Amino acid sequence: MARDIYHNAVLEALIKDGWTITDDPLSLLSKEDGGLQTDLGAEKIITAERGLVRIAVEVKSFVSPSPIHDFHEAFGQYQIYLDVLEMSASDRIMYLAIPATVYKYLIKRNFIQFVIQKHNIRIIAFNPVTKTIQSWIE
Repeated sequence: MARDIYHNAVLEALIKDGWTITDDPLSLLSKEDGGLQTDLGAEKIITAERGLVRIAVEVKSFVSPSPIHDFHEAFGQYQIYLDVLEMSASDRIMYLAIPATVYKYLIKRNFIQFVIQKHNIRIIAFNPVTKTIQSWIE
């Protein structure tokens, strides 16, 4: 599996944010069933009331000339991973990690806002230079 150019930046950002990386990569399906993997699995104890939160993260760099095209591809991959997590009754919450600058560009497009809201796409907007999470979009 080829790693995204920002894989390590997101991994470090999650660790800085208090997450424990449990899988790198996170296998979603066995090789016999297609060998599907997402980039990272992580967990974090949030509060005594909420307990352990587990996430699956797909990292995308958005380096092609068209961020809209990159979003189109990332959304399809995100949706498939989300469906596989649901099918397997996983307790992990799926996130798409993208550079914060790309998120700011995309969110200005009405149809992107619509797609994100309609499909409840969870996004981690990160800074690849400082290797920090800028925001969690739920």
